[in-house]
Amino acid sequence: MRDRGALCDRIPQSLPGVGFVVIDGDPTPMRVRFSYLSDDEIREMAQTYGRLRVIDGEVLDGVA
Repeated sequence: MRDRGALCDRIPQSLPGVGFVVIDGDPTPMRVRFSYLSDDEIREMAQTYGRLRVIDGEVLDGVA
């Protein structure tokens, strides 16, 4: 991959969520940027929104 331009070691730490992907049928790597959430942000969202429960096919909000 590196020989095709995927220089992953050159992605700075200041750009979390940046990476390279290869599409089926095309060997050329494409640089992409995904949304990035820190562990603290994930914990806060989990605490704020809880999780969904499905009972008998019905989706219920809240924690069990």
